Amino acid sequence: MLRSIKKGHVLDSSDYIFSLRALNLWLEDLEKVNQSSNDPEIDDMICQVKGSFENIFKRFSEQYKDETGVEPPENLCEIMIYTQKPKGVRSVEDNLKREVFLSSEVISSIVDLVVKDEYTKLQSAFQNLDESGRVYLNLEEAEALIELVIIEQKKALLKYPNYDKNLDSYNLEHENKVLRVQQDLYEKVVDSITESFKEFDKECLI
Repeated sequence: MLRSIKKGHVLDSSDYIFSLRALNLWLEDLEKVNQSSNDPEIDDMICQVKGSFENIFKRFSEQYKDETGVEPPENLCEIMIYTQKPKGVRSVEDNLKREVFLSSEVISSIVDLVVKDEYTKLQSAFQNLDESGRVYLNLEEAEALIELVIIEQKKALLKYPNYDKNLDSYNLEHENKVLRVQQDLYEKVVDSITESFKEFDKECLI
């Protein structure tokens, strides 16, 4: 059964892939039934499902090109539908870029960290951003960005250990420094990534 799409929801790559796989399974079932029944109505339905599949696959291929910047491979359809992902190997949809909405202030902070600490995994994603500041990440880059903000959070706790009001050594400046990293970087990045990448469990990250 196809997922229901909420009003106003913009289809992303995972939506197309889910729909195409569902249509392919439906088509396979129809063709099996048709082998024994030879029913004209089933023939007509097969033609309609094939047409729907071709239209959605065309849109998916266009989105693949938009998100990755490269032409889709000739065997993209076979890879997407039939290839089972071996453990530790990423699937096609994992490599597709998704838009992550971040404020200009957060993006600026991330760019500074990527340049300063030479975070290679994130260099291409945060280079040559246009004026809109839109950021496109694949799953690996999203994971890397989460790792970056976790590192920054831990660094803040190490540098400003007297942030807890229950400590005798409590220091207001330490608390403000930690909160700045927690609220202005860590939480904003996690919120944005978990909105675009449902693979991550926000409750486990915050």
